[in-house]
Amino acid sequence: MIFEDTTTSFTNNFLTDIDMASLNEIPLPTNSTMSEPIQIISTQRGKRKLLLDGYIYRLDRSNDRGVEQWRCSKKSCRGRIHLHNSFLFSSTINRTNVTLVSSHSHASEPAQCEAAIVIDHIRTSAQHNQHESPKDIVHRLLRSVSNETAANLPSITAMQRSIQRRRQQQKLLDSFLLNIEHEENLTPSDIQILYRSINDNSLSHITELAHNQILVLTCENEHNYRNKLANTSVWLCTTFHEIKNDYLQCILIIQIFENNNETLLPLIYALLPSNTNVFYMKLFNELLPLQTPKYILTNFDKILIDSLKNFYHNRIILPNIKICSIFLHYELCKFIQQYKRIIHDMEYKSTKYLLALAYIPQSDIIMGFEALHDIYSSSIEGIYDKFEDLCIGRLRPNGHRSQPLFTANFWNWIDVIPQFDNLLLINTNIKQWDDMFR
Repeated sequence: MIFEDTTTSFTNNFLTDIDMASLNEIPLPTNSTMSEPIQIISTQRGKRKLLLDGYIYRLDRSNDRGVEQWRCSKKSCRGRIHLHNSFLFSSTINRTNVTLVSSHSHASEPAQCEAAIVIDHIRTSAQHNQHESPKDIVHRLLRSVSNETAANLPSITAMQRSIQRRRQQQKLLDSFLLNIEHEENLTPSDIQILYRSINDNSLSHITELAHNQILVLTCENEHNYRNKLANTSVWLCTTFHEIKNDYLQCILIIQIFENNNETLLPLIYALLPSNTNVFYMKLFNELLPLQTPKYILTNFDKILIDSLKNFYHNRIILPNIKICSIFLHYELCKFIQQYKRIIHDMEYKSTKYLLALAYIPQSDIIMGFEALHDIYSSSIEGIYDKFEDLCIGRLRPNGHRSQPLFTANFWNWIDVIPQFDNLLLINTNIKQWDDMFR
């Protein structure tokens, strides 16, 4: 199921975020005297690379006006180009659509570009020439390359193994697509196969995705999943942003609790081009039933929470949106791992005490936090700053606290604990599903 929106635009514009100094420069004309065509190739993870005049570019960001910013693949180089009127899955581009914004700090490397093209041909041949052995594919392509290009290629063994991995991934994807053609419903194993294959460029070709399209898969037909959502009082809406694809940047999974909240059943699996309010609202308007659930559990996604609030703001009965404490634990642990690699017992204990603030009365949260800060302030100072920014707000000089990113009514569970007798089991089920998709 694919939804397309050709009238909406992204709320974020990369032209306001990039270095303004580079925008103030006069765009340099591309060197039109060179005869090499501009090519788009695919990486091993399904992302795109642009080859231009001996330089390799990777996609940096794009906006809703069809302008893409590409940066040099070398980290220390500030070479940038803008690609206008880009078309999805186009292997060649007209030079009139390319503007050179800033020049490179190194010489061009045509041999590396040719090597990247050869590797891309190897991946393509692995899928289309199934009758040809990996050894024959590699030797056939190596006979047509120069010595300079061959010096920039991986070893023959590495290229042969790459062909074998590509074919194995293609077999899993083919079996998944066969299930789609012959069965209306998807099983959780099918969803796992899709998740593993989402970085494969062939998936984007198969779905024929274009700008502002959403790919939606369901484990039930439309009538069944709408009825299940309407008859269930507790939903779980989580997002994942680890996906590495040029056109599918965010995954939204809508699940329900069954059997007295003991079973977690995924119903909707949506792949969005971006985690913006525009895409969330379009998805909710198309898929969600008119009935309002009693509780919606989610993770620390501010845009998702705001979209859910906007979607239900005209309803007579509003759902109670709660952030699962397991996701608060993830946020704190992720921050600690960035702050320091080794976590001592005292630091781990202080993190546990911070999580316990989700189960005390809201009127006592500030007092409990300040007491913990005085006791464990010398152990890991940064974790308390992170918690202040997320949950309670920074203390101002006038004695008041600023507005946090997520207010206490979202992450504090003291008012809903009587309605969830098996809260520990609920968090365990959520953690198992979350770990599977991570």
